[in-house]
Amino acid sequence: MFIVLDTFPASSTGKRAGEVPTLLDRCRQWIDDCEAAGNKVVVPAVAYYEALRELELREAHSQTRRLRAFCLHIDRFMPLTTDHLEAAARLWAKARKAGKPTSDLQPLTAT
Repeated sequence: MFIVLDTFPASSTGKRAGEVPTLLDRCRQWIDDCEAAGNKVVVPAVAYYEALRELELREAHSQTRRLRAFCLHIDRFMPLTTDHLEAAARLWAKARKAGKPTSDLQPLTAT
């Protein structure tokens, strides 16, 4: 089975495990369990970009190195193609037409 990670699960691969497990820790454990069960986990280029930009903003160099090591593995990284973008646009439009939310309903605020 192929498992395609979105940004949040992809970002969990850069985090170092803490003493008290967080949602990111549980997410990373789930990814490890999926791979151990023989599933192929892939990271789309856009999810990698979105996770990486937040780490770059925070200058989280160690997390950036761990994220790169996981996401850019040759068997895991899924480069973006025009076909991918067009399929994503169709799926987004289909979800919106069906009345399904495609993002958080709260407006983004600068922090």
